[in-house]
Amino acid sequence: MNDSQERELVEGVEAAVLGVAGVTAVFFAGSRPSRVVDAGVRLLGFRERGAPLVRFERFGDECRVDVAIGVRAAAGVVDTALRVRAAIESIFAESGALRVEARVTVVHVDDT
Repeated sequence: MNDSQERELVEGVEAAVLGVAGVTAVFFAGSRPSRVVDAGVRLLGFRERGAPLVRFERFGDECRVDVAIGVRAAAGVVDTALRVRAAIESIFAESGALRVEARVTVVHVDDT
């Protein structure tokens, strides 16, 4: 798998996650220090504003995808997170490219 194919997978994951019922937003995934570094890199102009919010790491024929989401409370946080994980796994299963470990973090719950 080349960089272009990886980028397409990540973009597909982000779009699929946004399409999951109950998801209100996708946020930049990563630790607080990595978010600070990313913000600085963007301010300096070294990273595009439209860069993926999903974190993708590859380990041979396996990968890890981290995604941070906002969830509508009425949709149920656990159910929504499970649907997001299933959507991510489905994209990778369809591509047949890599085995994936999908990690979903809920960073915001919208009460409305």
